[in-house]
Amino acid sequence: MHTPDNPSQPQIIIYTDGAALGNPGPAGYCAYLQLKHQNQTLRTWWIRGAFRLSTNNRAELWAVIRALQSIPHSFQGTITLYSDSQYVVKAIQEHWLQRWIQTHSLQRRPNADLWQQLYLLLQKHPVTFKWVRGHADSPENQACDQCARTQAQFAKHHPNQVPHDPGYQP
Repeated sequence: MHTPDNPSQPQIIIYTDGAALGNPGPAGYCAYLQLKHQNQTLRTWWIRGAFRLSTNNRAELWAVIRALQSIPHSFQGTITLYSDSQYVVKAIQEHWLQRWIQTHSLQRRPNADLWQQLYLLLQKHPVTFKWVRGHADSPENQACDQCARTQAQFAKHHPNQVPHDPGYQP
């Protein structure tokens, strides 16, 4: 089994954050990804987006989903994802999502559409989720937070230039 700290395997390290101005309100999400191999950064990229109206929890989930969607299906290595969302991290670490799937109760959960997408992505890419305290000692998390807030501000001031959150039901 590969560990996230094994430099002989390619690694993708992901930082994510989501923000909503009001809850619900204009929302933004952001992810920063680093592809590393043998302790060298080979590539970095950003994923960001906004919605006219969504919630903070949905924005957090969108950041994770969009980040994982950007990873080629053929990637062979470890993936570690850092999020300041306990909602997202606990659902994975404490196996809530797995139980919702096994007990067929997912559709009764808030944001079921996004949890379903995330579950399918996790079947393609095993990911280690780690919680990081928001606005604390992680410059990458702080950068994602600022990016997500900027995206939400853009959505607030330019609602006709951003899409609707396709699954959001007020």
